[in-house]
Amino acid sequence: MNIVKFQRRGNPAGWASESSRQLLEAEQFRRDWPDHGRGQAMPGFTWEQLERQLADLAESQDRAALASPLVSALRKQAPGKPSEMVLREILCLAWTLMDEGFQPGTGPGEEGEMP
Repeated sequence: MNIVKFQRRGNPAGWASESSRQLLEAEQFRRDWPDHGRGQAMPGFTWEQLERQLADLAESQDRAALASPLVSALRKQAPGKPSEMVLREILCLAWTLMDEGFQPGTGPGEEGEMP
């Protein structure tokens, strides 16, 4: 679905669904980081292996517990994203879970705080 055409039909940008926003982000990522098809492929791994390693790298047990829901969310969103974008998000997850200064919010939608 072409988002631009959808928005021109009278739907304000504020009505865009989460999936539409993710589609726009993926399109922008492809423009910013075009895949030239060069380079050597990385070894494969499973989502379970990723979750296990992120939990092990986490700075605390509280953050280790966040690995499963974060990987689950990423896994659900990954099919619509370029592989390099998924890689970038994996790196961001690792950084967040290893960051000693990050304090996750206590409820849904609450942002973490930096000391």
